Amino acid sequence: MVKIEEWEIDTNQNRPPIIDNVIYYNPPNSIKFSVPGIVDYNSGLLSSHDFASEPNKPYTLSARVKALGVLGTGFPIIRLTEADINGNWLRNNVITFEKGTYDWTLKSMNITTGSNTAFVYIVSHLQNSYGTYWLDDVNVSSSTDPTCPPLSASLSIIPTTISPGESIKLTSTAIGGQYGTIGDDAFGHEILIDGNVVYNSGLGKGITHSVTLQISNISAGNHHVTTRVTDACLPIHQTATSPSVTLTVTGVTCPALSADIIIVPTTLRNGEQFKFTSIAIGGQYGTIGDDAFRHEVLIDGNIVYDSGFGKDITVTDYVTVSGLSIGTHSITSRVTDACLPVHQIAYHPSITLNITGTTCLALSGALSM
Repeated sequence: MVKIEEWEIDTNQNRPPIIDNVIYYNPPNSIKFSVPGIVDYNSGLLSSHDFASEPNKPYTLSARVKALGVLGTGFPIIRLTEADINGNWLRNNVITFEKGTYDWTLKSMNITTGSNTAFVYIVSHLQNSYGTYWLDDVNVSSSTDPTCPPLSASLSIIPTTISPGESIKLTSTAIGGQYGTIGDDAFGHEILIDGNVVYNSGLGKGITHSVTLQISNISAGNHHVTTRVTDACLPIHQTATSPSVTLTVTGVTCPALSADIIIVPTTLRNGEQFKFTSIAIGGQYGTIGDDAFRHEVLIDGNIVYDSGFGKDITVTDYVTVSGLSIGTHSITSRVTDACLPVHQIAYHPSITLNITGTTCLALSGALSM
């Protein structure tokens, strides 16, 4: 897994790499590099943070790449770059991956830093070519680095069955790993639902970390929840992902909704108004802000009034009729409540609206010469 928090994507360049949450070697993501078309270009850069090194230090750099249609002059590359005490570039140590189309391929390189190296960092990009590749499982280690205890993770959830909008308590535990020795640089805990990060504690937390999260905007059914913990091992933090815990989200049972409407008058002419009172009976009132009821009035199935959401149980207003033929028409109301994840809708049985013509006085008289 490429741990995104320790990398920088240069978005100021053309064709910047992106985080891909669909294609990866280790969940939940990889980095995707792409140069469209059939003309050689350099993609944008993915760069790690600088980490302190020393002269004549041995490293092993490794990474996995998956490629799709990479052609042209250059190749997908990843390199370990050395810099002096002032941050000046010294040399690149480059792993070159093949062109073409292939599945995840691991390559590694043994490196020994130069006599004046003080810092090293990692860079990857698609160099002077075109096509697409994905980078994952990047690792750099040194035989002279301290050996950190292996790290694993566990997660508990209470409760494991909820409705949307309810809260769960999650307890993430780091097992083993390297605790921080300076300041609060200890463990970091991330919570992922279906591979998407929904909470990140940042570094500096204890072995066990608990958080309560409100779960909303989530579909009914089973969802996979994991924790990803990060320790203080240097120069590269270790990460570990727990086995997934199933979170079941049930549908929401809302009070039944019905509608009523009162119309006065029910006989009128085009150009005149009728007064209506639309009433929502039962249903789910909004719990946040004014997300409550919506009231609509329909004549012959066509909407002539729409309050929008955020209205009370009862709405009273006026509608001017126009363009209706003389005779009887069907008028009804439609109310919508705040039930989630799916709003309930209810109609009132239709009421007859009578549209009359203009009545003129009888004309009589004689014409004489």
